Amino acid sequence: MTRLTSSLYSLPAGLVIWNAETTRALHTRLKQHPGIHYIASDFVDARHASGERVGEVLHVDMQHTHFEDNSIDFILSSDVLEHVPFFEVALKETYRVLKPGGCHIFTAPFYHHRFTNEIRAAQTDDGSIIYNRRAWYHDDPLRPEGVLTYTVFAPELLCQLERTGFEARLLRLHSPWHGIYGQNGLVIVARKALPPNHARDWIFSDPA
Repeated sequence: MTRLTSSLYSLPAGLVIWNAETTRALHTRLKQHPGIHYIASDFVDARHASGERVGEVLHVDMQHTHFEDNSIDFILSSDVLEHVPFFEVALKETYRVLKPGGCHIFTAPFYHHRFTNEIRAAQTDDGSIIYNRRAWYHDDPLRPEGVLTYTVFAPELLCQLERTGFEARLLRLHSPWHGIYGQNGLVIVARKALPPNHARDWIFSDPA
């Protein structure tokens, strides 16, 4: 992990990075980076508007952010999207705010044995919750009761990302050299389309 986090200091100066959480080790490292424009946020409460500071926390709803079009190079989220009631709205919003060629890099619970996402709970227009499965809460530093999981994703998500306009890849990461252990290190990389004839980068280049 030391090698992985220390490599963050080689990021090009001037990058705009939005991290949709404020508690993990990656956040601690990125906020110390001297050359990037780093934005860290959490979802505090639906009563607040995106961009509002609640105490020390910047509140941002991934479904309705306050960021300008084409303004962010990278969006990072670690086990956040499954807690968004209308995740497809959030996909469109992340696409809107990313610069061309920008990436949303994220993790989320993911099924391998089925194609379709599992909609465990749904929010109605009046804000009430319909439960299709037993309520499943994840630990959350802002809420002692935890945060509800609406969706467990599956390969269908990659199709939904493509329909939104992204180029999407599901990566399985295993690199003890970089401090990544285990066999289930799944990361999804969704990149906003580049202009025509732009050179492709290593993430999306086909292997030789």
